Amino acid sequence: MNTPSPKRRILVIGSTVIDNFSTGGSVITKPGGIYYTCTGLVNIIGNDDAIDLLTNYDRRSYILFKDVYDRINLKHSRIIDKINTVTLIEHAAQERMEVYSDHSIKLKIDDDISFNDYNGVLINMISGIDIDLNDLHAVRKKYKGMIYLDIHTLSRGIGKELHRHFRVIPDAAEWIRNVDIIQVNKSELYSLSIISDREKLTEWIFSLGVKILIVTLGSEGVIMHYRKDNEICTKALPATEVKAVNLIGCGDIFGAVFFYSYIKSGDPESALIKANKCAGFATTFLNFKEYKKLREIFNSGYD
Repeated sequence: MNTPSPKRRILVIGSTVIDNFSTGGSVITKPGGIYYTCTGLVNIIGNDDAIDLLTNYDRRSYILFKDVYDRINLKHSRIIDKINTVTLIEHAAQERMEVYSDHSIKLKIDDDISFNDYNGVLINMISGIDIDLNDLHAVRKKYKGMIYLDIHTLSRGIGKELHRHFRVIPDAAEWIRNVDIIQVNKSELYSLSIISDREKLTEWIFSLGVKILIVTLGSEGVIMHYRKDNEICTKALPATEVKAVNLIGCGDIFGAVFFYSYIKSGDPESALIKANKCAGFATTFLNFKEYKKLREIFNSGYD
């Protein structure tokens, strides 16, 4: 008997990294990078849906990612000698500091990937060099569906001692015009252009063909701009009222939930509500087993 095809199939592209958290003189090691995007997806998708991941990983650290990666398809991923380690230093009043152990290895997108088998492609620029502009052009040329781009570390250049610093993204307009949905935080937004006026910057982004622009604002909530007919509409939500204890990965959870919900429903406002709730509650999780709660939150009728 033939196995039925999945109802929805999503291709996720992004780097796997090991996160070292520097707090109070001690270092805590956890899985990081695209792991959080995949964690969000595997805990909300339907039984007949499927996630394919394009990443690099190594055998030595696979145990850190096993609980999630064993539940997704790794046929487009590669085993390498050693993945990157990122030291994250949190600051209460500013963006966290990211220091890489070495230059990340760019992902390889095989020519034989059948992109049009997917309902959506989610690209999360974890390292900033996960893919390059030539890769994006190649994907867009082959793929007619929805591409979601989380700008993430594409917004940061590489400085001395491999510190990452905000800059205006080279050829930003080309990145923008080849995707459908863009996610940024309030710092990453201004890495898209030298335009400093928020309204004019938003108009410029939409002039390049983007359908949805999401700006996550941390404790201030989220703003979504989206194209409806010939108008640009705006929807803002306050942050979910929870006692946050962990902010790592909440933006990745947001993007995963939004994209899946949008693919499923076609309703950006409903997707925004679900993503905002799931990302908010994810900040209350102290261990990775708690991410299983996302399914109940996702299906709880918040929209």
